[in-house]
Amino acid sequence: MRWRFFRWICFAAAVALAAFFFWPAVRFSASMFRDPHEDLSHGWLIPAVSAYALWRHRAAVRAA
Repeated sequence: MRWRFFRWICFAAAVALAAFFFWPAVRFSASMFRDPHEDLSHGWLIPAVSAYALWRHRAAVRAA
């Protein structure tokens, strides 16, 4: 039980660090997706499509 809690703490810390370090890139990408003069509005779909692909192939991803 203790090991499981430690794993969740490590996971939460990794997510928080990633969010901290990648926040400027996320803000820049969001501003590009919202700009009407750019042809990048499909960018909002990329995380959803990527999550779906990972979900469909989760056994292969887990095995790798």
